[in-house]
Amino acid sequence: MGNLAGGTYTWTVTARNSLGSATSAPATFTITPVAPLSGTLRTLPYSDNMEGTADGWIGAALWKLASAPVGTLENKAWVFNDTTDYEDSKYVGGVLISPPLAIPAGGAWLRFTYLNETEGSGPYWDQPRLHVAEEGGLFTHIYHLTDDAPGDWKKSPAISLAAYAGKNIRIRFYFHVIDRFDNLHPGWRVDDVSVNTTPPDLTCAESVSDNNTTSAVPLAVGGSAEAAICPAGDMDVYTFMGEAGQQMWIETTAQRDGSSLDSYLYLIDPDGRSVLAEVDDIQLGIQRDSQLSYTLRRSGNY
Repeated sequence: MGNLAGGTYTWTVTARNSLGSATSAPATFTITPVAPLSGTLRTLPYSDNMEGTADGWIGAALWKLASAPVGTLENKAWVFNDTTDYEDSKYVGGVLISPPLAIPAGGAWLRFTYLNETEGSGPYWDQPRLHVAEEGGLFTHIYHLTDDAPGDWKKSPAISLAAYAGKNIRIRFYFHVIDRFDNLHPGWRVDDVSVNTTPPDLTCAESVSDNNTTSAVPLAVGGSAEAAICPAGDMDVYTFMGEAGQQMWIETTAQRDGSSLDSYLYLIDPDGRSVLAEVDDIQLGIQRDSQLSYTLRRSGNY
């Protein structure tokens, strides 16, 4: 169950409202340890285009190596569905586990291509996640795929495995549907997995990082900025002084300027943490620029 070690666990649920709180009686469940996974250790560079057999990959629940996935030029990919969707009376999730991989002392980078056709692109519903474990150990979450328009194959960012330098590891693609609603979708597809020591291309990256609110670039209301999202997975953060009652209009024009970027916008409160609004495509999967309209509730640096 998730990343829990074998053993017996107790849990309770506490509900709170303006009248007070109440806690349920404790319930218990047991996790039974399983035998270590077998498989031949692979050295780097490692790649698998999924065009042959499973070749050491282990798919559980609805994961399977399927022919002719939608929208790809290749013939096979790993797919989480029951041939048409992932509405299933038995399974609400499943894992796809790689063969064991030897990560050299200098670390490595993971890349893959994927296609999400799930309940929604936000982070709150169906969960496509990436886990890593040292061989024989517990899996740890390292990446959550969100904000992806359906219908298009995408390349993951280069994901650092430096924390596992000198270790033998397994990679796990973990999908969970969270609930029994709105699961009549084609699911999550994974293809072209590679692990090697080639770092991401940073030649177009900013000389000074602006990836968080503490290093945000000032931008005047009514102004504009031009920048690059590089490497894949990069984000640029800007700050502006807003007045209570102002109607703000914020947009990206990447696609209209000829870029292939699929942008996503967040408006962050002056507290530096709370997301006030977020938006993806103007027209999902077709017009990939983002437009956000919001009336400011208070004055401050947004």
